[in-house]
Amino acid sequence: SIGALVALGGLKDLTSLIEPYKADLNATVLDYCTQDGKIYCAPWDIGPVVTFYRRDIFEAAGLASDPDSVSAMVATYDDFLATCKTIKEKTGLNCFALNKANNLGTMLENMLWQQGLGYYDASGKVTIDAPYVVEAVKKIGTFWDANVVSDSLEWTDPWYAELNAAIDNTDTPPISTIVIAAWMGNFLRTWIAADQAGNWGVASMPAYTVGGVQASNQGGSDYFIPEGSQNPDAAWAFIEYVNLNTANQVAQFVYSDYFPANKATYADPVFQEPDPYFGDQVTRAFFAEVAQNIPFGYIYGQYAVTMSNNAAIALQKYAMGTMSAEDALKEAADAVRLETGMP
Repeated sequence: SIGALVALGGLKDLTSLIEPYKADLNATVLDYCTQDGKIYCAPWDIGPVVTFYRRDIFEAAGLASDPDSVSAMVATYDDFLATCKTIKEKTGLNCFALNKANNLGTMLENMLWQQGLGYYDASGKVTIDAPYVVEAVKKIGTFWDANVVSDSLEWTDPWYAELNAAIDNTDTPPISTIVIAAWMGNFLRTWIAADQAGNWGVASMPAYTVGGVQASNQGGSDYFIPEGSQNPDAAWAFIEYVNLNTANQVAQFVYSDYFPANKATYADPVFQEPDPYFGDQVTRAFFAEVAQNIPFGYIYGQYAVTMSNNAAIALQKYAMGTMSAEDALKEAADAVRLETGMP
């Protein structure tokens, strides 16, 4: 993770170079580039999280399928669960994929990040076994308990098949939603679910509590220059041209759907263009609104991989019924404390 890279050291201090652009860069991601008041990387893209949903499945369940109505139906995780139950009852189809044995922990991280929480806190204390993480794990468990999710694992062929399946496919029944970052839009459009053009729409992600933040982050990329670079001026010129030039950032976004961390791009007319794949919905402007509401989450820090892996294992043990949420998370937190030396 970028937090680990910055903590490791050996990166060129970019503070003075980035200063003219700082106000335009996503503050949340820029925080991960910062250590002791100095900035060591330039954010490129971010992953504002939304709910992608199948219009045709919502309609088959007798539900409205416009983005505003769906956003209301998934306004909180409790609302989301109720909507999933309706879809399952009316169509027999699952709401989304939530594997048990190899769960990646993505849903848990979204829940924590949107609350401004995470696996550690501002003082550097490990919080994987904190009561709010236990509560989030149990909230995830309500979807398993309700039998409204498939057991497919993300980024595997069965998951891809569920995302691209026709509504009447009985061999591979489709799933009706996926809560994931904006960059998933291009994946759906080009290689995962090209057959479902016009059926997918975009709505807000659920808030953790009523009136809570409906924004989180998944992924992202940054540019940095090694301290030992023999051509730091040329490296910075490249970063400035490719990453901080608004027109060039927009061109990259149009091509790749990797959502810009440069907020100055959001004023470009391309953000108001309808997207035919998503039923002519104006998705880019929607993503931009979500992006500006992402709080800082204590996820991508110095020991992000260690923390994420152990938290995912805890969630797996809870899902499989081999440990309680409290015991599994305590085991995970202790493992992180032992490996990192953090309190």
